[in-house]
Amino acid sequence: MEVELKCAAEKCVFNLKEYCTAPEIQVNGEDTMGGRFTYCDTFSEGDKDGEVSLRQLDKNTNYHYFIADPEVACSAHNCIYNEGEECHAPHVKILGAIATVPIQTECQTFFPREGQTSSDEQNDSTYSVQDY
Repeated sequence: MEVELKCAAEKCVFNLKEYCTAPEIQVNGEDTMGGRFTYCDTFSEGDKDGEVSLRQLDKNTNYHYFIADPEVACSAHNCIYNEGEECHAPHVKILGAIATVPIQTECQTFFPREGQTSSDEQNDSTYSVQDY
């Protein structure tokens, strides 16, 4: 399922003006009960292994050609939007303005299933689809 994805991970090779240009992303989080323990495993700090950051394109480029609504695979089983390891939230936001590695990012859309929050993570998710 394709979702509208916004990304604040400024150093990611796939980030273009807060839009994700990856065709698919992988959000990891396994058995977490809070969003701060999720991360975008697709994050890649630009320009290594032959990847060229789209941010280097000249200002006359039609950026919308590169922007798609990527598939979001998700291993955060306790999130209400996770169905069959796919994200079914209408909007997803990835945080990580200063991230240089995937673990420094976070899926802000994570919302725990009912009865799944632990006391120390109860108020961890500060973003909801309604806030998008």
